Amino acid sequence: MLRRQLGWACIMLIVSARCLLAADAASTGIADPIVLNQLSLRQAEQLFAGGNRELLAAKRAVEGAEADTLIAGQRPNPVLSLGLSSVNVNRGQGNMNQNGSNGLWDKTYNSALQVSQLYERGNKRELRTAVAESAVKASGFDFKETYRQQALAMATAYFDLKL
Repeated sequence: MLRRQLGWACIMLIVSARCLLAADAASTGIADPIVLNQLSLRQAEQLFAGGNRELLAAKRAVEGAEADTLIAGQRPNPVLSLGLSSVNVNRGQGNMNQNGSNGLWDKTYNSALQVSQLYERGNKRELRTAVAESAVKASGFDFKETYRQQALAMATAYFDLKL
């Protein structure tokens, strides 16, 4: 009973994927309708490879890990900061400028302008890049495992429905 329900769920998945592909084909002007009674394993595999969301998510994870490798190899950016403190806003008559002005730019300030650059020592960038490359390998293995599981589920559903 459960096997039949799983089979129908997979058929619905294949049909919905086919509908999406048919809509895409209609937008490009290509039409190749597939009759479900005559669906071959090769056609099912093509539908599976083209529209499986699990595979697309795993592929995007691999691409994200590859982007992290590029980011890990970059040097840190310098930081520019400006600090302002001890603004004397109470300049009275005795503290006025020679021209008698007491505007914002005529006040006294304590300010500091600082540029900071992080220098990495101890091969930190190389180690960070190595970790990112290991993450790319792990993501690739995850993609292969996802593909294997999804292909097995598709083939199982296909042969269950053929029987």
